[in-house]
Amino acid sequence: IKGQDSAVKDLVEAIEIYSAGLHLKNKPIYVVLLLGPSGVGKTLMAELLAEQWFGSRSAFTKIDCANFNQLHSIEELVGSPPGYVGFYEPGDRYSEGSEPKLTQNNIDKYYYQSLKEYRNIEKEIKKIQERLVALYNELESGNTLPQGHPGLKYQIFYLEKNLYMLDVQKRALGAKTGALSIILFDEIEKANSALYNLILGITDKAELRLRNGMTTKFNYSVIFMTSNLGSKAIADLINNKKIGFSVGTERANLDYMIYENAANAAKEHFSPEFLGRIDKLIVFRPLSKEVMREIIFLEVDNFQNEIAPNFKIIISVTDEVKDFILQECLD
Repeated sequence: IKGQDSAVKDLVEAIEIYSAGLHLKNKPIYVVLLLGPSGVGKTLMAELLAEQWFGSRSAFTKIDCANFNQLHSIEELVGSPPGYVGFYEPGDRYSEGSEPKLTQNNIDKYYYQSLKEYRNIEKEIKKIQERLVALYNELESGNTLPQGHPGLKYQIFYLEKNLYMLDVQKRALGAKTGALSIILFDEIEKANSALYNLILGITDKAELRLRNGMTTKFNYSVIFMTSNLGSKAIADLINNKKIGFSVGTERANLDYMIYENAANAAKEHFSPEFLGRIDKLIVFRPLSKEVMREIIFLEVDNFQNEIAPNFKIIISVTDEVKDFILQECLD
C-alpha cells in the first residue's frame, strides 16, 4: 500500500497489541473508519490483510452498504424474526430462510478454510518427502530404471520443485495471529441507520444477537469501514491544486485541508456515539506523482508474475513510458 504510511502503521500496531495478548477481550481487534477519495487503497487494505492471514485477497466478509439503505434489507444480515417469512433456524430442515450473512459460521469461514488447506498441504508435503527419500536411496544404490521411464534425477528434480511450491503456500497460510475474521462495511454512509445501530453493538461489546436468538462474536475480528464522505470537496481541492505535482509546504497544507474536509463531513453525518466507538478515523490522502511511479513498478511486477508461467518474457518499462502513463492518469 503506497502513500498511506500512517494508516498501515496504525493497523500494524493494533495487530501487534492483539498478538501480544494485550487487547480487551470484549472488543474487536481493531475498528477503523477509512475516509478519502476513491482508488487510493482503502479496500486494498482489507484485501491484503486477508491475503496475509487466510491466503486469498477475497477471504473477508464484505458488506456493500449501498444494498442496505432500507430497514427491511437488514434482515439479510441478521435474519428474520420468528414467525416471519425467511426465518432461519440452523439444523431445521424445514426452515425456509437462508443463513444470515453475519452468523459466526459465515464470518469465520475463511479462517477455517485456510486452516483446512494448510493441513492438506502438510499432508502433501509429507508424501513428497517420503517419496524423495525413497528416490534418494534408489539413486545411491545405483539401481537403473526401465528404458523410456523418467530418470531418477528428473523425478527428484520434479518433486523438489513441487515441494518448494507447496512450502511457499504453507508459509503464506501459516502467517496467522489467531484472528478469525475480517469484515468490511463498504461505503458505510449509504447504509440505513438500523445498520449503524448493529455496528454500535458490535463495536461496544464485540457481539451481535441475531433474530433467531444466536449470538455472533467479533472479539477476534478486524472491522474496516470505508466512506467517500467529503470526496466532492477533496476532488475540488485536487483539481484546484493539481495535487499530482504539489511539493513541500503546499503539499502539507493540502493534506491538512483534505483531512479537515473529510473529518468534518464524517462528524456531520455520523453521531458522536458512533464515532466514539471507532478506534481510529483515518483519512487516506490522494496519491502524489512520486507514489504513482512506485505503484507503476508494483503493477508491472504483478503483470510479470501473471504471465510468467506461459511466456518467458522479461518486461522492461522506460522512464518515458512511466511518465506518459502518469500524465494520462493525472489528466
